[in-house]
Amino acid sequence: MDRAVLGIMALLGIWDGIRLLGVKTFVPEPLGPGLYLLAASSLLLLALAIESIPQLLGTARGKPVQRTPASGSLTVYRNPVLQAWLGLIFYTVLLEFVGYLLATLLFVVLSVWIFGERRLGWVAVSGGTMTLCFYLIFKKLAAIPLP
Repeated sequence: MDRAVLGIMALLGIWDGIRLLGVKTFVPEPLGPGLYLLAASSLLLLALAIESIPQLLGTARGKPVQRTPASGSLTVYRNPVLQAWLGLIFYTVLLEFVGYLLATLLFVVLSVWIFGERRLGWVAVSGGTMTLCFYLIFKKLAAIPLP
């Protein structure tokens, strides 16, 4: 059900992005409203397709992929989703004090650690790479001012 909703959202976003490509804006924007929505929705559809591959391959071989149900506990210990939300709140507070680059680096490294990666070298490299990519995409490519 979740994949169906995400797929519908992605297809509607692509359709609306194509429709908005012709809209003229009063303020010059590097990407414009249509191209940004088209790119984001296309990435969502691509991620959905990639995420669905293991299940499609598993059912094609006669072995359905089993999902483990999420626990109903709201404790912070061993609940990565709640830890990530608390990390996001901490990130928004930290953003004001240390700036975008350092706050984003800390948030990404913390998120990678929370969701199970324990190799410190990999955590540092992936956190730094993702932070640099976010910075280049928003600041340089899209010319969006960062805090």
